[in-house]
Amino acid sequence: IEAQRAQGMDPDAAIRQAASMSGSREAGRDDCDAVGAIHVAAWRETYAGLMSDETLAGLSPHGRADMWRRWCDARDPDRLLLVAADGEGLCAFAACRRLPPSEPIGTEGEVTAIYVLR
Repeated sequence: IEAQRAQGMDPDAAIRQAASMSGSREAGRDDCDAVGAIHVAAWRETYAGLMSDETLAGLSPHGRADMWRRWCDARDPDRLLLVAADGEGLCAFAACRRLPPSEPIGTEGEVTAIYVLR
């Protein structure tokens, strides 16, 4: 991404280009059911034995899908939701955001969530 930026490419375009080259793409509203299912499945895989079975069983793929649908519907230019697929469909997602000037931490953005199925 830094090379594209050095060539004068818009940072957003550089991120999208890098995503497409890695087999991932920007998510759309139609991806949100799968993203919600990945979100919950990854929590259950990762936190089994660390969180109560009751808590993990209570997680809702539909609820998570609705949350990600709201994210997509907001069309916030400072946020990006990426998905990745394998031969069987979507298997991972990542959420990113551009940091506002009031949160200077030495970078322009951050990854706020990344979930990958086993």
